Amino acid sequence: RPWLGMLMKGRALASAASLVVLPASIRPAPWQADGCRRYRLMRDHLSPVPKSLLANVVQMPEVIEGRRYFVEGKFSIAIQYLARADEISKASGMAELSLLTSETLAYLHALSGDFSKEASYRAQCVQASSTLQANTPGIATDLTLFDCLHNWALSDIKCGLLNTATLAHAREVARRVGKGGKGLVRTCDMTEALAAIDGSHSSVSVEQVPAMVSALTDAVTDECGGEAALTGSAYLILAVALHRLGQRASGEGMEAEAACQKAIEMVDAACIEAEAYVKVGALLFLSRMHLEREQSDLADKAASEALAVAEKALLQDAVDAALYQLATVRMSVGDFVVAEGLFRTCTAKLTQAPQTRSPTTWEMVQVEKASEQHSAMLEGMSFNNHSRQPEAVQIREKLKKLQDAFPVTAAGATRLRESALDLWYVRAFSPNLPTLLQDSD
Repeated sequence: RPWLGMLMKGRALASAASLVVLPASIRPAPWQADGCRRYRLMRDHLSPVPKSLLANVVQMPEVIEGRRYFVEGKFSIAIQYLARADEISKASGMAELSLLTSETLAYLHALSGDFSKEASYRAQCVQASSTLQANTPGIATDLTLFDCLHNWALSDIKCGLLNTATLAHAREVARRVGKGGKGLVRTCDMTEALAAIDGSHSSVSVEQVPAMVSALTDAVTDECGGEAALTGSAYLILAVALHRLGQRASGEGMEAEAACQKAIEMVDAACIEAEAYVKVGALLFLSRMHLEREQSDLADKAASEALAVAEKALLQDAVDAALYQLATVRMSVGDFVVAEGLFRTCTAKLTQAPQTRSPTTWEMVQVEKASEQHSAMLEGMSFNNHSRQPEAVQIREKLKKLQDAFPVTAAGATRLRESALDLWYVRAFSPNLPTLLQDSD
């Protein structure tokens, strides 16, 4: 087919072509957060695809249609078109193209909640990026390979079992980067700790995590003190571990709340997306701890601050999480009118007919939680001596309809709700939107 011939011809120009630096300003799909898409881990990467090839790839009909349906939020149709583009890329024998299409399909399957297929495409990304690194050794290809390996590890945790060999390989690649790779090594350490908290680590138990992460916070502070998102993340993971075990960290005697406050302090002046996600995650975790202790004023303050940070940073998924937590706090103190308005805001965009797009897995998580709390609240309420039980039933029916329409996404949401792999970590330590799904201004 002519597209394949053009791509093969372009390969001859690859060695002489300059690498593409993706634009800083990327326009998101309408269903995503407004504003610019930025790399969340604290670095910018070069695309491994030369301009001559990338120009041809983005003009493929399969890619054009796939991205159009992605923008419309119709992920299953987008996957069909991009799977065909992936077949063409692999037929070309070019690792650069295989990486482009594989990372795109992995991203889409993650959005849809099919973590098994995500993991499969992550493995293909590792294979393609390994080939690129072998053919063109250097920092750019090392960073690309690291991202592929780390994302594969995250998808393994979603599936319930971490392959520690993947993280070991990622650490090896990070060390080749030199001084700049220290933060990447510590990112692997944090991911391994989260896997242990989650129960998806085969050899490290959750009881071992506090001492492990307490030492990690010292190492991160010493080696990566200038990278606030890394330092803040280490303290937040420590807080999560301590909270789950209800104990103090060995040596420092730092309790969960103190560790969480330290995380907030590290990213207090959030200036990049990663720092904003960590700060929101820490504030929401702090709010939940206060609510457990019936400290409603403090819980409300932390949730409100999280909402303000998320809104300022234009992080729509974090805004949704903060709205849900704020609704839960208001419900706990009997402020049912405000709570109901917040719950309805959390669910309206996905439960109101007609349903024109697919929910993402994280959206499904928030809608499920909000619908469950909202319906439970209404069951015990009445208005003008009329029970609101029918409204509660209606909310549950709408949720069931959404879950039945997107069963794979619902199953993925169930796994995420059980997991220690929270939204803030996945968002803060993942690369940018896949190249083929970007639309530069």
